[in-house]
Amino acid sequence: MNLKERLKYCNQCKNKALDYDKNIICDLTSAPPVFEKECKYFVHEDVPEAKSDKKSKHGFFGTWKSALLLTVLAGYNIIRGIANENYINVILGMVLFVGWMFFALGKKNN
Repeated sequence: MNLKERLKYCNQCKNKALDYDKNIICDLTSAPPVFEKECKYFVHEDVPEAKSDKKSKHGFFGTWKSALLLTVLAGYNIIRGIANENYINVILGMVLFVGWMFFALGKKNN
């Protein structure tokens, strides 16, 4: 493989960088391409990286924190409703809890 072919290969790599003379070099080794067939550091630019952090793409409503918060709110409404014989709060708590379960399970399957 000649230099022109290597530079074409490197131009598709996520690890490419430019030196002061505007030549393509490897960002990991800081050297121009010297491989023969393929580079062991090659990562295609279009390939998405593996998720390193576990953040949900659904924001707060896709996390265990929101499930915990809504479960606590639902439980509080149920207990408060039973203690005060206000069954509207019991119904509201049940709706919050059951509704959230359907929502969370639906997001988990997507």
